[in-house]
Amino acid sequence: MSQVEMDKNCEAARHFAECILVGLPVTDVEIYVPGGPTEEFVSRAVSKRMLTFEQVLKIDCDILRSKDMLIVWVPEGDDLNGGRQVEFDFAMEHDIIVYTVQNVAQAVQYIRQTMETHNAI
Repeated sequence: MSQVEMDKNCEAARHFAECILVGLPVTDVEIYVPGGPTEEFVSRAVSKRMLTFEQVLKIDCDILRSKDMLIVWVPEGDDLNGGRQVEFDFAMEHDIIVYTVQNVAQAVQYIRQTMETHNAI
């Protein structure tokens, strides 16, 4: 993947995460949405060769280990692969709730349902 493609994907992921996380109520449920507030740091660290892609994924999975839920964005026409696949597999192996969604509305719906089920809102 070229740096331009990586930057474009990271920006789209960051926007997706912001749209989800901004509207949620405060809760005890820990949600991990790859592409969140740290995405710019990750993108720069990889592009400047301070971190490798593999190192970033190890950090992502370490963060994910402390979360209750993973939201994986797979837009229509795209496939679950690369880093998203690694995060998905890690979550499944560690009994972390995983939702694979195509858009923000689906993500928010699933999050709210899970929070209601766990009486978190």
